[in-house]
Amino acid sequence: MLETARKMSDEKDKKETKQDKGGAKFRRRERIPKRVPAHFVFGGRLVETTFIDFSEFGFFVFSDRLHDIGQVMTFYLKLPNNKEVSLTGKIVGHSENPRNNSDSNRGMGIEIVAGPESYLKYVENVRKA
Repeated sequence: MLETARKMSDEKDKKETKQDKGGAKFRRRERIPKRVPAHFVFGGRLVETTFIDFSEFGFFVFSDRLHDIGQVMTFYLKLPNNKEVSLTGKIVGHSENPRNNSDSNRGMGIEIVAGPESYLKYVENVRKA
């Protein structure tokens, strides 16, 4: 179960809570700065996007439209084995200019509330690489 694995990761890394380049002191785990194609559905239309960083607990996603903080949405990403996984996440913040990236200037910070074990395995493998 995702929650059990996240708790184990959280316990393991309590002493290692770090501040990332964006200055988020509250994160339980350092995010991995890697772009991953993703999408979500909003208002009945498919929205292609990109995760610019992610961890076991959350991610930052580009979005031209900043949805309401507290809103719960489902995001889909394709793992390297071509299996698509869905992550349910709650919007916890907005950014008008994340890390000064040139291909987008807006996005949302997402806290993961539900997802499959395969996502955690993917994150673990990326951390090891």
